[in-house]
This record gives sequence, C-alpha cells and structure tokens, in this order.
Amino acid sequence: QAEEAVDFARTLGHPYSLGFACSFAGVNAIMLRDVDRAQACADEAKHLAERHGLQLVLGQATTTLGWVEIERHCQAAGLARVQEGMDILAAVGSGSGAPGFLAVLAECLARGGDHEACLGTAQFGLAIAADKGQPFYDAELLRLCGEAQAQIEGAASSSAEGFLRASLEVAAAQEGLSFTLRTVVTLATLLRDRGDRESAARELMPVLGRFRDEQQWAELDDARGLLAELLS
Repeated sequence: QAEEAVDFARTLGHPYSLGFACSFAGVNAIMLRDVDRAQACADEAKHLAERHGLQLVLGQATTTLGWVEIERHCQAAGLARVQEGMDILAAVGSGSGAPGFLAVLAECLARGGDHEACLGTAQFGLAIAADKGQPFYDAELLRLCGEAQAQIEGAASSSAEGFLRASLEVAAAQEGLSFTLRTVVTLATLLRDRGDRESAARELMPVLGRFRDEQQWAELDDARGLLAELLS
C-alpha cells in the first residue's frame, strides 16, 4: 500500500502529496528493515522537501536517513541526523506522526547502548500518542520500553515482561501482525535469556504460524531462525 500511495501521488503533480507518500514509504521500509528502500524513499522525499520548502516532509526524511546511517554502522553521524530531523519536526509543531518518529529515535538510542535514554524517549512517545490521539505506534513504543528495561534490569525483569505483554495486547487489538512479530521475538529472546527455552518457543510458534512460507523479510527470517534455535 505504501508503494501504491507513491505511485498514485506521482500522477497528481502535487509535490507535498508525493513528498509525504515517499516519507511514509520510507517509514514503512524501516519497519521492514529494508535499508536500501528506506534510503531511496527518504532521498526522494528530502529532495522534494528542499525544493518546495516542505518542512514536515524534510524532518521525516532526515530522521529516516539517520536511521539508515545507523543501520550502516555510522552510529554517531546517524544519531546526529535523527536528532536533526526530530528538531525540524519539533519546530514545525504539528505533532503529526511524532510517536512513530520518537520510536525511531528510541531504537537508534538503544542501538548505541543508551538504554536509559531509549526508555525515556519511548515513554515520551507514549505520552505524546495519548495526548494527540495517535496510538498507531503504541505497540512498538511499549516493546522498546520492555527491551530497554530488560537491558537496564536484566532478563529477570518483571517490568520488562509487563511492557512486552502490554505491547502484544495493543498489537492484537489493532490487528498489527508485524508489531506482534517484532514484540514476540523480543519476548522470546527475554525468556530464552532466562533459560526458559520451552516458553520462548511456545510464544513464538503460533505467531510465526500466521505467516505464509513464501513470505520473507529480514525480521521474519530472524524470527524463524530464533525458533529453529529454540527447538534445536
């Protein structure tokens, strides 16, 4: 659907529509861990934004490009670019999509090992989502809280598991299967690290069963690999 939106926007001859569609497609690529596609979409969105003065699109594209840099192991430069993008979005002041981009920032902080900052950013994202009525990334923000809490307190953390269980509830209520997959992998990893491989596999197996064998992307492949490890 993200690609369809971009294709349709190209027929309109309307720079903002195309820029926003490209930006959304870039965020979708982040969710799929498709680094090349995220960069291509964000580069096009950024070009349109700079040419036509579209600050909201510029902030979104800049944040996505920061994520791309981090995925390519340029942590410091990538985090600086993510922060630059977030500053642009804050200056725009619309709040549109802010929870999703705060989730990106939180993930980038976690990748750099700053789990306290990740936790605080994810919790701020949840507060913004509640205030703005934008619950679309609540499952991911709760997952990030759980992941950060586990890093801070260790695998035995009951609060970490609580965040992850809450994330699964939200994802189920929103019928967000990709968010469910991401969270159940984090939960299964937590249970594995506690030494409870049986429970980890039991959590993961029914979720993976909802995907067709021919479906493939990075996170789904990783989840299948984790299940194979747990059952070995």
